Amino acid sequence: MRVRRRAPAGAPPPFEVRRRRAARRGRLAALVALALPLAMTAGLSNSSDVQAAAATCSVDYSANNWGSGFTANVTIHNESTSAINGWTLAYSYSGNQRLQQGWNGRWSQSGQTVTVTNESYNATIPAGGSTSTGANFTYSGTNTAPTTFTLNGTVCGEDPAEQPAVVATPSSLAIQPGQSATFGIRLNTQPTSNVTVNVARTSGNTGLSISGAASRTFTPSNWNITQNITIAAAATGSGSAVFTASATGHTPATVTATQLGEADGEYEQRFLELYEEIKDPANGYFSDEGIPYHSVETLIVEAPDHGHETTSEAYSYL
Repeated sequence: MRVRRRAPAGAPPPFEVRRRRAARRGRLAALVALALPLAMTAGLSNSSDVQAAAATCSVDYSANNWGSGFTANVTIHNESTSAINGWTLAYSYSGNQRLQQGWNGRWSQSGQTVTVTNESYNATIPAGGSTSTGANFTYSGTNTAPTTFTLNGTVCGEDPAEQPAVVATPSSLAIQPGQSATFGIRLNTQPTSNVTVNVARTSGNTGLSISGAASRTFTPSNWNITQNITIAAAATGSGSAVFTASATGHTPATVTATQLGEADGEYEQRFLELYEEIKDPANGYFSDEGIPYHSVETLIVEAPDHGHETTSEAYSYL
């Protein structure tokens, strides 16, 4: 009969156990350093390509009429998340309104188009802030208020046109030696004609390469349907490589693939398996853009019992 003796509660683990545990954590740290080169940041930066830009400005306009003339009061609101440094507002009247004088801005008129440029003291409109300006006009007949305003060329109150871009998900891959992994590509806006996306390794580990065709064609009908690209790792070696998916007239997308070193035992192998499960968007921890749905603590709690410690350690290295 074999009896396993336990140390008293609260006693520190034996030296050999501590040594093995420290070595194991060191190996895991090295694995994470390879597996997560841009795992948290690349996905976030890539996601900005696919989100519709918010409206950048809005304008409040009112007119105080006195029969043969009126005062136009204009308030510009900065709806963006960054300050506007220097501004030019433009709008048009439909009648015979004529500019007399303005304030809190340099006013001018050409035909029916009115333009207002900032003064030095109100050139900056902070994010979420506003500035007001005004002018006196003469007119006869009907004084119809303008309906469209542009600020620095952008129509206020409308969402700016989304720039065409290639979207790649996930933005990072961890591949074991001799194996392969896939990422998907699609377009963020519907094209008017076919678009060919070419994928190439643009830097890094030459042991990582594209397996199969390196281009995909998107049409006006399948532009938002993901098509997969396969990356294969050589049987030996380690390190990361950047793959770029590009198309004419589109912002490119990048994916960082990392060839992992050989797992050094059952514990490390389980670590890599959990890493792949957590990063797979199909399992609900991360979005297609690589953004986590839960906090790190939630990920640890939700992990399978066998992998609780490895999952906790994986995120402790971020």
